[in-house]
Amino acid sequence: MLFTGEENSIKEIFDMLGTPVIIKSPYTRFSSHVEKANNREEFIDISKKFLRKSKVVIVQEYIRSDFDWRVGILNNEILYRCKYCILKGDGKLNQR
Repeated sequence: MLFTGEENSIKEIFDMLGTPVIIKSPYTRFSSHVEKANNREEFIDISKKFLRKSKVVIVQEYIRSDFDWRVGILNNEILYRCKYCILKGDGKLNQR
């Protein structure tokens, strides 16, 4: 879905994905530039911050989990995939 910054777009995103949502820069590594938005105001603030460095942001459904997947890719070939466990209180995700 294309996010234009208009109120209708935000409503459509929340209608499709629910809340909260995860917002990422497409150039993130090791969970930097990944944040959770619980509402419209947080969504706008985080998106504006990320859009200063990139022309697009990635918005995905928030799924609570005690782990994440890491995938290493080189020349469009998967080199590895691993389960990245998150210790309690040590999550990299910037939560509000």
